[in-house]
Amino acid sequence: MLDDYLAKFTEKAKACHEIHLVGPLIGLAPDYAGPVNYPGPILYVDGGADFRYGEQGLAVGDGDSAQSPMDVKLNYSKDYSDLSFVLNYIPAAFKKIHLHGFLGGRRDHELMNFAEIHRFLIGRNLTQARFADEVLACSAGVYQLPIQGLFSLFLFAETTVELTGDCAYHVQKAQQIIPLSSHGLSNTGRGQVKLKCNGPLFIFFTHGL
Repeated sequence: MLDDYLAKFTEKAKACHEIHLVGPLIGLAPDYAGPVNYPGPILYVDGGADFRYGEQGLAVGDGDSAQSPMDVKLNYSKDYSDLSFVLNYIPAAFKKIHLHGFLGGRRDHELMNFAEIHRFLIGRNLTQARFADEVLACSAGVYQLPIQGLFSLFLFAETTVELTGDCAYHVQKAQQIIPLSSHGLSNTGRGQVKLKCNGPLFIFFTHGL
């Protein structure tokens, strides 16, 4: 059912490159007003189904955090998260993943959401996953990003990074950002920032993107 739903948006005649994932913590994502007339796919992940607009989209999960029924019901006794299940079905044609309601709440859930997005982006090209306006994860590729104010880079794994443009601290080819370290902490953007990387990395924003 999930495959069939997403396939409707990836046919050549009506290809869509963006997808919205709605999680259970919408109350902590004040930027989210609901893509009421959004023509692309919307997946309500478990408790996110309680914020569904009419019949649009598809609800997926085991139902442990939702009052609403699931279109795709998962087994409660499983060793992976509902988000992980959904990400495994998203085709490479989708280049922008918008995640609403996946920040805050239980710290272990939030950390594992980041880890699952990191795994999702491995091997993809020019793909971005955005957690509201607070966190942007990028796959391998070259990006021009409008950044004003404080931001930090974080790597889960060894990745070649170049950071240039209108920011206080550049990362040149010869430099290395140490994975799982604070090496990329507290940079400042002042306009267009150019990012080049050969694997997934995360950008955390203090004042939003």
